[in-house]
Amino acid sequence: MTEDEKTSARNEIAELMQRYARASDFNDREAYAMLYLEDGVLDLPDGQQHKGRDALRSTPKPQGVKRRHYFMPPVLEFGADGEATGHGYCVVFNFDEATNKAGPPRSIDYQTTYRHTAEGWRIANHRVRPSFGG
Repeated sequence: MTEDEKTSARNEIAELMQRYARASDFNDREAYAMLYLEDGVLDLPDGQQHKGRDALRSTPKPQGVKRRHYFMPPVLEFGADGEATGHGYCVVFNFDEATNKAGPPRSIDYQTTYRHTAEGWRIANHRVRPSFGG
């Protein structure tokens, strides 16, 4: 990849992660699933893996909780054949509608493999873990 192509990819992947945050926060399951490859994987801290768009559409979401994800753009390493690996951070805020209270912010580390497709960059594998402890 040329430096211009890498710059373009960085911008597109940063926007992809913002779309990920919005789709997750507003429970738009179709938009969320379409950010992944057809066989994309979400790898969660509890060991659960959701593989494929159908599984991603049905990923459990907490009821009665509003959530906001704030992603920092990942540091990207570009590989061959239109693939990139990103390492980044995300801060998540939860608001419990029943108690009308916000929980403490949580810091999340993520490692994501992205692949460039005819439709643009998509998530191949998204691994999320708490930044500190369990």
